Amino acid sequence: MNALDRLLEIESSSGVWEAQAGGIHLWPIVRFAVLRQKWNEAVGFEHQVFPGRGAMWPRVVRQWPRTRRMLRHGRGTLFVTHATSRQSTADGRGSFDRLHDAYFQHVGDPLILETAVPGIAHPPDQRWDSHLYLQDAVWAWAKAKSMCRAIGAADGKVIDEFVDHVMRSFELPTHWRDNRGLLAWAVKMLRDFRLPKDIGPVAFVSNASLMGPLHTIYVTALKRRGVKVLEVQHGYIGRSTASYNYPDCATDDAHPCRQYLPDALLTFGDWWSSQVRMPIPVTAVGYPYLDEKAAAAGETDPDRVLIVSQGMEVEAQMIEATQALAAAMPAASITYKLHPAEYGHVDRFHSLAALPNVDLVADADVHGLLAGHGTVVGYFSTVLFEALKFGDKRVFYAASDLVPPELGAAFTSPAELVELMRDSAAGRPRLDAAELWARDFDARLSAALGAETASA
Repeated sequence: MNALDRLLEIESSSGVWEAQAGGIHLWPIVRFAVLRQKWNEAVGFEHQVFPGRGAMWPRVVRQWPRTRRMLRHGRGTLFVTHATSRQSTADGRGSFDRLHDAYFQHVGDPLILETAVPGIAHPPDQRWDSHLYLQDAVWAWAKAKSMCRAIGAADGKVIDEFVDHVMRSFELPTHWRDNRGLLAWAVKMLRDFRLPKDIGPVAFVSNASLMGPLHTIYVTALKRRGVKVLEVQHGYIGRSTASYNYPDCATDDAHPCRQYLPDALLTFGDWWSSQVRMPIPVTAVGYPYLDEKAAAAGETDPDRVLIVSQGMEVEAQMIEATQALAAAMPAASITYKLHPAEYGHVDRFHSLAALPNVDLVADADVHGLLAGHGTVVGYFSTVLFEALKFGDKRVFYAASDLVPPELGAAFTSPAELVELMRDSAAGRPRLDAAELWARDFDARLSAALGAETASA
């Protein structure tokens, strides 16, 4: 039994799904945060604190008139996306969403609400800029109205009792009581949240399965409008990913989680689909952008090493492993690729930037990097799996129950990583790339959309 399975047992037996306030269940608002925090503790990862969004307000103010018109008159197929999948074009004059662009083209009339990354600005979308809106501006009106509302006494009591119950059930620290405010905010926000007026019968919501406050509100609001909610896989899915794994009791048709999950999940391939334990349809459709990048890839330099950061949770471990490799292999050319959450914190990597054989890169084409490097090192990033699309690679990953042993070679310490990399036979993947990356995207997506609209 892995660490997440033990947490799912608590979720199943503790009754956390029972509490409701303001017409919604409270557990979906905090499920991901609780399970992620407890899972991090179990496996020894640092708790990741995401940057605040206060810096977005100047952009929100500038875009509010346009956003208001869109909410009143906008029409099309709704997409809720995140700028972490946005990439600049080769000439740097434009950008595109590498994950969703094929979906935009397929439906032809996307209405895109994108969450920006504070401190990072991309050039305009080369094709869909007139269809693109800042998601923070969409939320501005509901936030302003909710600030003027008070939570009802009955709902406030339910929230207080729920917070205490969750803290006891999952043995959370006392400062977790601060989430009372978050829960009250989400309950109030749902009353005032507005969707665009004229949207199609299906909507694509990134991270819809995450079960945080924003995702819960989106899914709830869309389902109340009778819109089918689809989620496009955006990254790693495994048996230890809380967002895509639920206790056995969730298979009951009457279980409340059905109200907050997407109606279907679209994955990159059959292997990813097999990792999901959710009571919804899961369909492999592929990843067209990755197919294009692999087809156009140039030659690989077997002596170049790409280290893919997994974010702040394992930042210290990644830095230590890189330092060990750089010292033990001074002739190697090492590229350290920052995680999007680290782009605004390059100063924390000054020790790596000072090493003569390490190149520190942030907002770069990671698939171009994959094509040129013969060895890839990481924790559980999807990039480790994507490496298999780019020919003969060696893959090394930190030992955990997150990654299948067939992906490459696992290491438990920087010293072990160094020894493994000295063995030319180590790190050879045994996974079938065809199981990871489905083909015939348009046909598969058409079939999936047809099934969902038929059941609408």
